Amino acid sequence: AGMSLSFRQLLIGLVARAWITEAEGDGWLVGVLPPAVINLIATLPNQAQFPARASALRPSSVLRLDPLVISLGQAQGKTDDEMDEFFTTFAGV
Repeated sequence: AGMSLSFRQLLIGLVARAWITEAEGDGWLVGVLPPAVINLIATLPNQAQFPARASALRPSSVLRLDPLVISLGQAQGKTDDEMDEFFTTFAGV
């Protein structure tokens, strides 16, 4: 429940696991969200979209149990165990 990553750790892990491309990771570093993130945010109620974009673009930390993280993992077909293992592995980079 207390698992978290820095933004840096998250992007390194996402690219290392090919969950996003390196080009998408480079874009995210300069404020361009990957299509999967944009598409998920678009499904949220209008009042939730700006906070979700702000969280995705400039996270101070990325919490394993954040609803956006859970939804993105599910949208990509990742299991809870895969998500836990991802956070455990990339917390050390």
